[in-house]
Amino acid sequence: DEVLKQAAIRLKKLINKMGIVARFNGHEFIILIENLPLNNIKAQSIINKVIVDIVDAMEIPFEFVEGRFSLSCFIGYETFNSNSKGVQDILKNASIAVYEAFKRGKDKALLYDETMSKQLNNYISYTKEIKQALILNEFELHYQPQYDHLNNIIGAEALLRW
Repeated sequence: DEVLKQAAIRLKKLINKMGIVARFNGHEFIILIENLPLNNIKAQSIINKVIVDIVDAMEIPFEFVEGRFSLSCFIGYETFNSNSKGVQDILKNASIAVYEAFKRGKDKALLYDETMSKQLNNYISYTKEIKQALILNEFELHYQPQYDHLNNIIGAEALLRW
């Protein structure tokens, strides 16, 4: 909890009058940057600067009596204007982008892209199909023998076929 409090303080100092920082869910924060320029290049430049500042601030170890704590920081973001989609869609899209950034590991921040939703929906659909196949007993167990150099069976590989 103390690490999260200190992280919030760092974020609020960074964002200052540019927008709002709020703790969202467990260890997640939402940052709303207000009044970005309508010019996409200028807006993206500001966003990129904020991202670099956030990642840099979070990578500095947190010092406490109990010891030092380090955090990993992954950012997913979505840009929008007053004619854009609803708040729930924006939050959902940013969450999907965070998940994708985390999954990739090397990308600290990702802008939401519709392909991320398509991939996630495919994964969810595939998972549902597998669960249904389990319920319907559609998987068959087969054994593939393994041989040594003298053609003696030394084991078997278990294969599950759908």
